[in-house]
Amino acid sequence: MSERLERPTRPTLDQRISQALGNGKVAVDDLQQLLPPIEDGIWQSDQIAEQERARSLDPSVSPSDAEQAAQRAGVAMLKCQRYTTALVRLRTRLAEALQADYADKWHADADKVDRLTNDVAEKLARSYRECTELMLAALHAAEDANKEVDRINGSAPDNEHRRLSRVDLDWAKNLVLPNFHHPAPDHNLWPPPRPSFGASYAATMVPAYDPRYSADWAKAQAARAEAIREQQRRQGEFYDRMTREQEARQNAEERERFSRRQP
Repeated sequence: MSERLERPTRPTLDQRISQALGNGKVAVDDLQQLLPPIEDGIWQSDQIAEQERARSLDPSVSPSDAEQAAQRAGVAMLKCQRYTTALVRLRTRLAEALQADYADKWHADADKVDRLTNDVAEKLARSYRECTELMLAALHAAEDANKEVDRINGSAPDNEHRRLSRVDLDWAKNLVLPNFHHPAPDHNLWPPPRPSFGASYAATMVPAYDPRYSADWAKAQAARAEAIREQQRRQGEFYDRMTREQEARQNAEERERFSRRQP
């Protein structure tokens, strides 16, 4: 014979108030749903207290009935005051719960934005490094090419009117590429350091001795050829080094991204 299951009884309003004012955490929705019944209880208790007080003062009722009415009026008034105190405390509890709930949501939103800014900052740094590497390689190559143009034009044979055109760098006169990790003018990646005025002036002075008009002409030509080969060798090493460094950085970034994706 199966046992009859008893339906769980619903907690009374006083029990719900006692639970909400306990030490445990109460959800905001539960607190908001509890306030209207308490307000109704205050109104009903006040009405009962007024009715029973009026009955206790009615001379037409018996003394015993008047005494019982006065007792019921006192109980109703006490209950009204009890609910009023509970209402004040629960409203304070609700305000604290709402503030805590808002703080939790704010922190969750702040964590999301913090992750976003970190990802964007990392992407910006990586993109800037890649762009500056390409720009610097192209700018230095242009300056090296212009030096070669100046050398060729300056060593042109007599009666030779052909002159090579330099790479146009007028657009880069005001170009500044800061160092991402050292944002200070003396650490800029571009423009490169310029020689002092004295060194620049000395470089513009025409040497008193020109080997083209002496017996050392062949040696001067050989020296220039050797200088050209040395310049080409340095350029090749520079581009190889830039390529290796870029590949190493890309491999390191790819390993870092892979490690972040791992659980």
